[in-house]
Amino acid sequence: MAAEIKNLLFERMLSFDVKVPFDVLLVDLWYLDDRMNDWPRRDRQYALAGGLIRRKFIDNAVAAVEFADLWIRTRELYGIELIEDVLNLCQQLYDYARSENKPLPGESAFG
Repeated sequence: MAAEIKNLLFERMLSFDVKVPFDVLLVDLWYLDDRMNDWPRRDRQYALAGGLIRRKFIDNAVAAVEFADLWIRTRELYGIELIEDVLNLCQQLYDYARSENKPLPGESAFG
C-alpha cells in the first residue's frame, strides 16, 4: 500500500510542468517551508506557491498552488524534517521516473 501511494505521489509530481530539476525545487520548498512551519496551512500554501512563481520554477499560478499543497501533504505523510529526507525523496523520485521512462526537467544533482 505504501509503495502504491508513493508511486501515485511521484506520478502527480511528474505531471507538473516544472522548469528546474526536482531536487532544486523540492530543496527550495523544504527550506522555505521550514521557516514558516508555525504558519496556518493555507498561508504556507500560498506563500510557497508565490515562491515557486517568483523563482520561475512553475509558470502557472494554479499549478503552483497545487504543487505547494502536494508538497505540504508529502511532507506530512512522510515526516520530512531534514534535508537528508528531502534528498532521499528526490532520489526515489528520480529512480521511479527512470524505471517508468518518464521525462525529467533539467539535470539533477544525482546525475
